Amino acid sequence: MFLGGNVSITDAIHFFGKAGESNPVWTAIGQHLHLIASVGIRNQGTLAGNLMMKNAHNDFPSDVFLSMETAGATLEIVGPSGGVEEKTVGEFVTTDMNRKFIKKIKFPSLKNKTTKKDLHKLWLTSKAKAGGAEWKIRTFKIMPRSSNAHAYVNAGFLALVDAENNFKIEGKPTIVFGGINSTFIHARETENFLMDRNMNDHDMFIEALTILATELEPEFDPVLASPIYRKQLAMGLFYKFFLYVLGDAASPNVRSGALNLDRGVSRGEQSYDTDESLWPVSEPIEKVESKWQTSGELKYVGDIPMQQGELHSAFVLSKRANCDVVSVNATKALAMPGVVDFVDANDIPGVNDWRMGAVPEEIFCSGKSMYAGQSLGLVVAETREIAIEAARMVEVEYSTAGDIVVDTEKAMEIPANVIPFGPAMEYGPVDANMESAARVVQGRFKMGSQYHFHMETHTCIVSPMEDGFDLMIPSQSVDMMAAVVAKALNIPINSINTTITRLGGSYGAKIVLPNHLATAAAVAANKLKKPVRLWLPMEDNMKLFGKRSPYVFDYKIGLSAEGKILAIQSSIYCDGGWSLNEVDSPFACFFGQSCYKVPALRFCSLWSEDKHPGAYRHESTRNVQWGTL
Repeated sequence: MFLGGNVSITDAIHFFGKAGESNPVWTAIGQHLHLIASVGIRNQGTLAGNLMMKNAHNDFPSDVFLSMETAGATLEIVGPSGGVEEKTVGEFVTTDMNRKFIKKIKFPSLKNKTTKKDLHKLWLTSKAKAGGAEWKIRTFKIMPRSSNAHAYVNAGFLALVDAENNFKIEGKPTIVFGGINSTFIHARETENFLMDRNMNDHDMFIEALTILATELEPEFDPVLASPIYRKQLAMGLFYKFFLYVLGDAASPNVRSGALNLDRGVSRGEQSYDTDESLWPVSEPIEKVESKWQTSGELKYVGDIPMQQGELHSAFVLSKRANCDVVSVNATKALAMPGVVDFVDANDIPGVNDWRMGAVPEEIFCSGKSMYAGQSLGLVVAETREIAIEAARMVEVEYSTAGDIVVDTEKAMEIPANVIPFGPAMEYGPVDANMESAARVVQGRFKMGSQYHFHMETHTCIVSPMEDGFDLMIPSQSVDMMAAVVAKALNIPINSINTTITRLGGSYGAKIVLPNHLATAAAVAANKLKKPVRLWLPMEDNMKLFGKRSPYVFDYKIGLSAEGKILAIQSSIYCDGGWSLNEVDSPFACFFGQSCYKVPALRFCSLWSEDKHPGAYRHESTRNVQWGTL
């Protein structure tokens, strides 16, 4: 039995499901492959492609690798001269695959071992049992989510077991783990110890578990769960395999340990009334793109294939706030193989401003670091990995550091920081209702900053064309995008061809903030005359673009004797970071009216600005805006 290397994971699952009708071992393999990623990825990903990732990154806990190695599969590998060599899946991991490919994956027959029936035993029993040794397989994938997640630890166990002969293991069993370290595959000492042992022997099991504990040495990795957790998890899975094989022969107190904690498919239901005479208004309609989105078939900017000659870039970010930038030295970064250039404010042919707001916001810092995380320049390289690594090697010298205010309430202590903004918005007799209230409740409520946790971090691709530049970007603002890029490059706005397909999440973070990405990548593309892709890692996404603004509310509420609200008055202080551009307390004044229907409200927005830039773009306090509700 074999499969071609380029068979998709989905097709392989169907294949093993069919093969499992005659041998349950293959059913288990198919079920394990079903735990890989998501439907869309399984539809497109292949067995060979997944294995090649394991070959390139030995620490990758590949479920294809684990299931194939557990089943004892071998690979036909074709070399550059056309020669074919056959290797086990375990041997393949350390094989040099340069100019080679996986042609075929072969699987052993794994037939059960039958024994000659004993007439005497048959005479004494009412039912005839099959007899002989059977292949017992169990695979596990313990992960933080039910899909789209690598395993903390994955494991595969396979043994030929004669249940009628005290669950004797015939030959050497297979014990495979992933997620332990980059070199650990088989628990060899444990496998050797278990040869010809009886699985219902408790003392033997304890000894085997002790041997396994000495073999398991998980590497420390800050991204993964702790080494001790992963070790204990692996030992627990070994125990579950034993319980699974023993079945009813195990003590009733522990039998449930063999079972998986399966969770059924979640479902939700919403019921509401609708007036059909008003349709299509209020008519329930399925979202047009929903099925394509959930299947992973829709394309986002990150899915756009690389162009010929396309380069990658990464921001160099300031680590200090409210200080002068004396020098930015990119010598070490430029010396790295694969690094093409370093782009800074000197390369901007137009205006160094991506915002077009009340306060200019520089594409690249020209000398004053207003907040930690401000962009100082852009490293351009042949790959994204090289660009990110090189950006970290750029050396920056700072001087004349000023005071930094990071607390909204501290900034509010200076009266000059609070500046009126616009006339009051009010209705109803606020003062009279407050005076006549049977009870008045007042106090202070504080709300911290919130990160815009979109799955797709900020990204864009800028490509030079004969009539200008093509810009691919996920943004909520098309017209402003083209205007700021044109201004930065000092070219007509009709020279910018902007394409926006869809956004991989936004939460408001892709209204104006993508302008910064677009202008930076456009400056690099203009300088190098090549397409430039800029895709922020999560860390830079948080440092560069900040968060939703934190708030402080001083509230006063007048209530009737029955507890009904008669009047509301609240002072809303918004921390906008180093500038007033993103302060949004006027919106809070508008939105606050929709919370409750009350007879009297007074809204008034005020701005506040102290003279100390904050530590971050939107998290620390330079400007505080105040509104009265």
